Amino acid sequence: MVTLGDSFERLLLPFRSHILATQSVLATKVNGQLRWSGAFIIKSRLKCLRRTEEVDKPCVLHEDTFYEYFKPFRHADAQHDIWGGHGLETFGEDLEIVRRHDPAFVWTVVDGDSGSDQWITTGIHYVNRVCYLVTEIPHDSIPIEFRVQRGPHSLTPLGLKRQMLKLERLLAPLNK
Repeated sequence: MVTLGDSFERLLLPFRSHILATQSVLATKVNGQLRWSGAFIIKSRLKCLRRTEEVDKPCVLHEDTFYEYFKPFRHADAQHDIWGGHGLETFGEDLEIVRRHDPAFVWTVVDGDSGSDQWITTGIHYVNRVCYLVTEIPHDSIPIEFRVQRGPHSLTPLGLKRQMLKLERLLAPLNK
């Protein structure tokens, strides 16, 4: 069990700027996962970290939700035609475009551990990367990932609507 103090500060270091106050906060490891219990007063994007939720795991949604909400586009200076025309390659001039672009609008497509799925993640990553995507809407480093399954897997209109609502609830504190 982890209580307030040095250990608590170390665990919350990445999120410290978003937490205004804490009361009766405990963190425990259950089956290797960090779990919180207690009360937080949260400033912005960590609304998804509700009472007793896992901190290490980002919110995972379907790729259709990514395309619908964040609206990736083909960069005008892209040198290669990858990822349905939206992707920027991981080398050469495409990589330089990524480095010059505002990081809040850049996503990385990475291979999953199992080898069958790929993931769209926020920011610029270098390990297991497939390509980069640039979007019209910024991600603001929210803890979110989009799963890209092999083969054709699309959401139904109702499924997409549900995932969009989940995403909008996650982003609500940022839009205030």
